[in-house]
Amino acid sequence: MRNGLILGLVLSLFIVASCNNDDENPQEKYDGVELTTVLKSQCFGDAYGQGVNVIDLKLSTGSIHTDGAGMEFEGEGTCLVLSLFSKITDGMLPSDGSYNAADWNNSNLVQTFDPGYCEYQQDYDEWLASGTYVVTIDENGQKSYMALLDGELTVLSTKEGYEIHVALTDESGKVFKARYIGNINFDVPAPEDKYKYEEKTVETLTPLIVSVDVHNYGQDAVTGLVNYKITIWMEKQAVAQFMLYMPSMTKDPIPDGKYSVNEQPVENMLLAGYFENEGFLGSCLVQWDESFSHVMKVWYLVEGEFDIKSSEEIIEFTFNGSSAYGSSFIINYKGEYQYRDV
Repeated sequence: MRNGLILGLVLSLFIVASCNNDDENPQEKYDGVELTTVLKSQCFGDAYGQGVNVIDLKLSTGSIHTDGAGMEFEGEGTCLVLSLFSKITDGMLPSDGSYNAADWNNSNLVQTFDPGYCEYQQDYDEWLASGTYVVTIDENGQKSYMALLDGELTVLSTKEGYEIHVALTDESGKVFKARYIGNINFDVPAPEDKYKYEEKTVETLTPLIVSVDVHNYGQDAVTGLVNYKITIWMEKQAVAQFMLYMPSMTKDPIPDGKYSVNEQPVENMLLAGYFENEGFLGSCLVQWDESFSHVMKVWYLVEGEFDIKSSEEIIEFTFNGSSAYGSSFIINYKGEYQYRDV
């Protein structure tokens, strides 16, 4: 009998101890919004031509969704819209790490997010929103938007997919805290020929110039640099363009000097030519047909030096450089030109 009482007492103590241990280690309870659904996950690549991968990511909870056009939100729940500027990786997927709020006065957008903008349009009874923001729809269909301007945002790739954690604030300092843990299938851009239309042959080009236009596009919002575009019209429907980036305080006309070629927008340098999003960007020479409706050939200028002098009426320049596949491009000009401050 005594042994039975002792055994019962030991079991009781064991049960009490187990309960106490459970109380000391309760199951983790997340105090933010647990996002569970991916509504959109698209990587656009270097859409801005600034060396960053532009990413549009929509993560939600509840039954909230977008309409067929992806513009209006419907249903009930919460959706976090992330506009990210990631490093460009080989697979065009988001890079791991922390993302800070983008400063549009700074040319470096790598590992940043686009701060949100939300405004209710009374006349049209709709919200205008862009960048990084949150939209919530309650059970009565009432919508509320919150522009996210600052705070902490991290992206981590795992074996199972991704972990995304945010603790972002609006202009009043109110915090939106949320996380997503799970798989994300990103829609990435198909590989594109950077030098599309250029033939892999070596030529020496010395075209005759008909006229020259110089456009000053002013200070670029992304790079903060002043952007000049020099368009050179030549015989036989050939047109060359040079994209020249200058320091932010540069005034008209283009300062005299010698300018080399760089793959990124850098002050006092020409931007190298490349093809992207169905367009010819940077510095290149394009040969058109007689109607200027079909491209015959393109030479993307990737190396060389542009020596330029200009006044209000006369411009003088020489360019000696090479294209992506090694063709030589030599031009000389001194004469009148058209100038526009765009």
